[in-house]
Amino acid sequence: MLNDQKILEELTKMPPPLKAELLHYMDYLMGKYARTPPPPKRPQFGSAKGFYKTTEDFDAPLEDFAEYM
Repeated sequence: MLNDQKILEELTKMPPPLKAELLHYMDYLMGKYARTPPPPKRPQFGSAKGFYKTTEDFDAPLEDFAEYM
């Protein structure tokens, strides 16, 4: 199991160019895992326009309810 002491020991053994490369990689990893996913997009009013078609008599009274009117 890795721990901080082991990482520091290995880091002190590295030559400066390798340390610089490791630093760039650490920045990349921190940026990658620090990002939070964007919130889900909410549909906007009217975004489904044109998806549904209604008939001309949509608002007409239904025959089944004639006795109640």
